[in-house]
Amino acid sequence: MCKPKIQFYDIPTLESLAGEFLSQFHDKKKLEVDIEYILEGKLRYTILPFSSLAEFHGIEAAVLPKRKTIYVDQYLMDYKERKYRFTLAEELSHIILHKELYAECSDIDDMYNIYENISAEDYHRMDRNAKYLASAILLPADAFKKRAIEIYEQIDRKKVKTNEKIIYKIVTQLTEDFNLGDYPTAIRFGNLGLHHQLISL
Repeated sequence: MCKPKIQFYDIPTLESLAGEFLSQFHDKKKLEVDIEYILEGKLRYTILPFSSLAEFHGIEAAVLPKRKTIYVDQYLMDYKERKYRFTLAEELSHIILHKELYAECSDIDDMYNIYENISAEDYHRMDRNAKYLASAILLPADAFKKRAIEIYEQIDRKKVKTNEKIIYKIVTQLTEDFNLGDYPTAIRFGNLGLHHQLISL
């Protein structure tokens, strides 16, 4: 099998792709992006639980665009809602960014065959692109920034005095508002430059 061609994307392009996708599929009146509904209800993908996918295959999800199916580790699906949401968004991102790469995949073995022909460096670049786009979809830039500023302005600076505690309080509330984990929320907060923007307000 020949080495597959993989397209990589810069951050402005990923932000633009997220914006285009959200304008088509997300209700801007809502903070939380209903990624499961978008995949199943609008894109007509089937999301199936896969028992012990992580344990036996070392992955938490697999997307097969040819069959319009996404397999997700059952434990993740049943007990880790926020990580499950991000995982779905990451698989969606692979569909958007790398659909041609997975076009002929009918099962997980086909997917592994592709990975065997990708260098570790290319795989990590591809994975970073997908993770960034997933964050940009689940945490839309404009809504995320607006909500972060609102939270900042509501903080009692007499009670919350240090910058670290202010940022922690903002990020913690953002995780609740957007129903996502602490780590991707904190990373998005930093990638959008909100550390510097809010502390300078």
